[in-house]
Amino acid sequence: MEEQRSTLKSAGNLAWHTENAEQKHSKLGIASFIIAIICVLSLFALFVVAGMLESSGGIGEEAAMIVGALFFLFIILCIISIGLGIAGLIVKGKKVFAVLGLVFSVGIFLLSIFLIILGLSVINNSSDYYNYDGSDYYYDADDLSE
Repeated sequence: MEEQRSTLKSAGNLAWHTENAEQKHSKLGIASFIIAIICVLSLFALFVVAGMLESSGGIGEEAAMIVGALFFLFIILCIISIGLGIAGLIVKGKKVFAVLGLVFSVGIFLLSIFLIILGLSVINNSSDYYNYDGSDYYYDADDLSE
């Protein structure tokens, strides 16, 4: 009787090991991870190119539009990667790549939103419509006639 139990125990352990050995990584998780890595590298390259353009005599209007459009394209890719990462956590399979893709995508997405807010605050602070003390300053027609 004791022999049967030990045989059943070892058979149960063997079945558990073979079941886990057959479990593969989630394809959605792998896709999320790959897209997240592409977003990280592409955004880094985009900032390097934008910095080089700015240091070589200023960035033109067309180049600024292209850089901005690519920036938002990569943000959309990060959102897609977040969705794939969440889906990869839901389906059966190993979840390592889904978690990594989700962490990288959320990190890049939050960093991008922070950079947008930072850029908008710099634009607002350097406007001609504000005095150095931060109070509103509007051009008056009487000031121009003097």
